[in-house]
Amino acid sequence: MQKKLINFLHLFTNHMDAWGITLVIVSICLFVHDAVSVQSIRLMLAIAAIYWFGFAVNDFYDASYDRADPSKATRNIFVGMRQTSCLMFLALLILIGIYRLGFAPYGLRGFLIFVPSIAVMWAYSAPPIRLKSRPILDLLTHTFFVQTYPYFVCLLLIDAPILLLDVGLLLFFACSSLAAQLEQQARDYAVDSLNDRNFTTTFGQSLTLTMLKFVSALLLAVGLTIFYSGIVPALIMPFFVLGTPPVVHRYFRRDTKRPERLIKASVLIGLIYTLGLWGYSLIF
Repeated sequence: MQKKLINFLHLFTNHMDAWGITLVIVSICLFVHDAVSVQSIRLMLAIAAIYWFGFAVNDFYDASYDRADPSKATRNIFVGMRQTSCLMFLALLILIGIYRLGFAPYGLRGFLIFVPSIAVMWAYSAPPIRLKSRPILDLLTHTFFVQTYPYFVCLLLIDAPILLLDVGLLLFFACSSLAAQLEQQARDYAVDSLNDRNFTTTFGQSLTLTMLKFVSALLLAVGLTIFYSGIVPALIMPFFVLGTPPVVHRYFRRDTKRPERLIKASVLIGLIYTLGLWGYSLIF
């Protein structure tokens, strides 16, 4: 029983950088557009929950691949787990709960955004489509649907006017998403070469590392431009500072390992700061 509880908690801790960053991104959109309300909080939690669920689905379909890597196998609770109808029923209940929590209040618009979102989530990880195993499409999907998409969805649902800052942030998140995927593929190149296919296994690790440095430089350039543009609310500026160390680290390390502790520390501090902003907004 204790082992099952620990494995369940791993579903939250293993991908904290995914759902945590999503929660921060949606919060930024809501703060920028002064859209703080009970309904917007529900939307924020629902979008973050979709990304948590999406990475759990990814682990589920990656289980057969992760068995080849001891470190990945220990982090994937679905390795060795049998596929059961009970698990599928639980997944359906979770999706219904997420929809009712944050998307149902927006009526048809919420439904028309929710359904394609789930479809893309499934297509990315599950066969026969499995976009993550299709070179170039894997990078494009990650670029447009990991960090960029939650901000865009939030804009659509709160019916906010598109600001110059929104355009800059969408570009920033697109670069950040692409860089994160390149970094992950470079790290997993040895294992992925044995049992999977993606951009890096097809075109080589050297090209991926070159692209990673170029996209990271573009990310820093976009971030600095936004930061010094004078259009960023003061309360949002610390997020740029928190996201800088993991990006700069890419230029100084000698191997392809991601700085997992640095990333998780940045996300955790960002979450704490975000909760502080929400507390301040709701009280004052």
